[in-house]
Amino acid sequence: MFKNLKENKGTALIVALLVMGILTAVSLAISALVVREIGVTRMALDAGKAYYAAESGIEVGLLDVKENAPGWEPGGSDGGGGSGGGEIFGEVADGQKFKLTLKNKASSYPYLDPTKYDLDSAGAEAFYDVLELNESVTVPMFIVDKKVTEFRVYFYVNFRPEDLKFDKLNLSGWDILRWKIYGLKDGATESINDFTAVSTNTAGGFTNAETPSWFGSVWCDVNDDLSYGEITCAHYESQNKDEKMDSVHDFDIYSGTCWPTEAREHYYYENGKVEAVQYCYPIKTFLENHDYNYLTLTNLMNKAVFKDDYGRDYKNELSKLYYRIEAYNEDLPLEYANIDSIGESGGSKVKLNALKKRGGSLPVFNFALYHTAETAK
Repeated sequence: MFKNLKENKGTALIVALLVMGILTAVSLAISALVVREIGVTRMALDAGKAYYAAESGIEVGLLDVKENAPGWEPGGSDGGGGSGGGEIFGEVADGQKFKLTLKNKASSYPYLDPTKYDLDSAGAEAFYDVLELNESVTVPMFIVDKKVTEFRVYFYVNFRPEDLKFDKLNLSGWDILRWKIYGLKDGATESINDFTAVSTNTAGGFTNAETPSWFGSVWCDVNDDLSYGEITCAHYESQNKDEKMDSVHDFDIYSGTCWPTEAREHYYYENGKVEAVQYCYPIKTFLENHDYNYLTLTNLMNKAVFKDDYGRDYKNELSKLYYRIEAYNEDLPLEYANIDSIGESGGSKVKLNALKKRGGSLPVFNFALYHTAETAK
């Protein structure tokens, strides 16, 4: 009996060690799970805080866009505020912070960001926006306190001469685009406006995306180096005006067509009243003499010119007008202010993006969530 007890002493020690090892392993496993859950919880909390920090940056950007003139950007040479370099940094409670960047101007309308699109391989059509039949677009011709006085509007259509029910040579006076520029002078709103036709200056048909019809405040020819990429506006000869009819306030009136850098109609005001109508008024002169100018384009295509056997939907498709605006002395405001905000909290970062349309009430949001802590790997 005593012999068996002596032999069992070694066994009891081994069993005790095994039990202690098992308990230790279980404790370590539980501890690892607890530590991991604490880390996940911390990451989730940081991510939430980072999101709200980024949202705070977006709200700051939306407020700045609302309270400043079109084309305002932070830290810009146009008088924008911020920390410089187009960024605004903000501190939020408990160590949260955000970095805000805001792009709100460019030299063209519409604008394609070369950092987001492969513009080298894009066709000329990609650089135009579309006006549906009877649709209008209004673009400010200023940013903050700077005027756009040198610009051109390019436009073309997607129908061909064979789509018309009469010869294209009879279309010399067929106006499809109405444009108007209005601005402030001495506290009163004045305007110039005109109607313009699509040109037939390309071989075998109308102008196209690469060689569009145009009008504007600066002349364009085949040697012009102001146009973007491969876009070269149609070459117009300096038009010979018809016989002079009259002279109003030092402006000559002709019976013929004005140049594409002029407006056929400009109302002359004195003491708040229209005193005369000035014809062939230089667009650039109007822009220089007025403040807070706006340009409005309207598609006035007439579907009746298309062949009678074309259906309504096809006629609507052919009635689309494609346009592009390029400015040369100053930038134009973007249609959508692009607001990026990166919120940080702990090891978490959240990036939010909002596109704020001019005159729109609510932005369009997009966001990305990511974590920079080592434990997130």
